Amino acid sequence: RGYPLMAFTQALPIGCEVSCTTRLGKVVEGKVIALDEGNHVIVVQSITSSGGPGKSDLHIVNLNNVSNLMVIKVGDGQQISLPSLNIQKIEKRFQENVSAKQAEILRIGKNVTPIAQQLFDDLYKKLPNQQCSWSNDIIIALGDVKIIPPYDSSCCTGGNQKSLEIVKKYVQKFHNERRDVTTDK
Repeated sequence: RGYPLMAFTQALPIGCEVSCTTRLGKVVEGKVIALDEGNHVIVVQSITSSGGPGKSDLHIVNLNNVSNLMVIKVGDGQQISLPSLNIQKIEKRFQENVSAKQAEILRIGKNVTPIAQQLFDDLYKKLPNQQCSWSNDIIIALGDVKIIPPYDSSCCTGGNQKSLEIVKKYVQKFHNERRDVTTDK
């Protein structure tokens, strides 16, 4: 631990066992199976978190984001045969992550106030099946109830009577909770 991190990685042989702590506090432990000195990146192979026999997790660790790096056991520097990768599983996980991020982006209102975004986020969490979306600066809840600026319960229109009442109650509760928080300060 007495070495500067970047100087130490140049002497970090393949096959050594390390424990890395990221600046966010995540700990990665395992065997170094690859090292990219130019980009200050290591690949660490560890016992799988899913518990499958003969399987392992691979962690790509950017050493610029590591606060602590300890060598647990020195390796011999011999090439290690890399584990086979399930490309279909990786592609599926990638597509799921892309879809999730695209959906997350659609939940961000354009040119709306922070309070409007907070109301949207609150409704998104509370309504069944996250039935909440943006149409310009208008919040659409439960399919066809519209909430227009300034986004209070009197600004809710459309939908059937039951849906409209549900949305109005959520909007009123949101504003009451905000008012309670600001009066407590």
